[in-house]
Formats: sequence, C-alpha cells, structure tokens
Amino acid sequence: MRFVYKLPWITPYHSQTPVDAWIVTHVIWGVVYYLVLRWLGFADLAMIGTIAIGAGFELVENCRAGIAVVRWLGDGRFRGDSVLNAAVDIVAVAAGGWGCSFVL
Repeated sequence: MRFVYKLPWITPYHSQTPVDAWIVTHVIWGVVYYLVLRWLGFADLAMIGTIAIGAGFELVENCRAGIAVVRWLGDGRFRGDSVLNAAVDIVAVAAGGWGCSFVL
C-alpha cells in the first residue's frame, strides 16, 4: 500500500477527497458482485444486492476495526474515507453493476 503514495496525484489523505485512485477498483468490484449474484440465481435482485454489498463494504472499511485492518495491511496513515468519498465509492460499485447489466 505504501507505494501508492509515490504517485503524484495521491496525498497521504487521498481518501478524504470525493474521487480517489481507487475508484476504478470499485467499478470492477461492482461488475464482480453483479456477475456473482446473477450466477447464484439472483438475477432480479442483482443490482440491489450489488449496491448493498458495496455499501456494506464501505461501512466495514470505515469502522474502527476496518481502519485498523487497513493500517495493519500497510497504509499506516489511513484515517477512513470521508462521507462523500464513501458515497462516491458506492456509486462507482453501482455503476459497475449497472454497466454489466447492459452486457448480459
């Protein structure tokens, strides 16, 4: 994780901005969640499930235990996402699932 801070557009507190470098991974996870839910047979609820999983992940990531885990994994300066960043991350997950729904 520490190598990320060597990128010029990322500051130690990049998770406090609305859009950060991790936005693409959230879109990809939205696609993954959507595909897995469809594969499991939840085709009618795949989009709602995708958003729920994304929101749940943001809640876990930004609770005290989640912040501690991220710090333990190597991002010692992580303070948690801002509310706006978490909301944009959820929208990105939804966008990934929504985009995938057009392909299937």
